[in-house]
Amino acid sequence: MQSNSSFAKVPGNAPSASLIHQVYGFNVDNLPARGPWDGGRGYETTAMAIHRAERVARWLRTQAAASVWRDGCLVIVSHADFLALVV
Repeated sequence: MQSNSSFAKVPGNAPSASLIHQVYGFNVDNLPARGPWDGGRGYETTAMAIHRAERVARWLRTQAAASVWRDGCLVIVSHADFLALVV
């Protein structure tokens, strides 16, 4: 995959755990009070995002991915920017 000059990652503003609970009603007991919600990875550069998308795209093309599909369907839940990179 080649970098697309129109794609650029920028740091986002994640809502607080309390706001997520207030707006969506989700149980946020196991979340830190404030983001990031990235498991502690920290901010990801554009190059890092492209590299991660390439790894996911390779995995999706393997037999390993096919083994987790049910009824020939695989559902992927992700941010639109990341899915655009994968595609």
